[in-house]
Amino acid sequence: MAILDAQTLEDVATIKLPHRVPSGFHGNWVPSTG
Repeated sequence: MAILDAQTLEDVATIKLPHRVPSGFHGNWVPSTG
């Protein structure tokens, strides 16, 4: 799984998961101010 910066699309992190992620998986968007 790759975590990308939404503005630049640069890699922030890469994570190896022990299981398959469904093809319809989407992230959550949270403001940086919390």
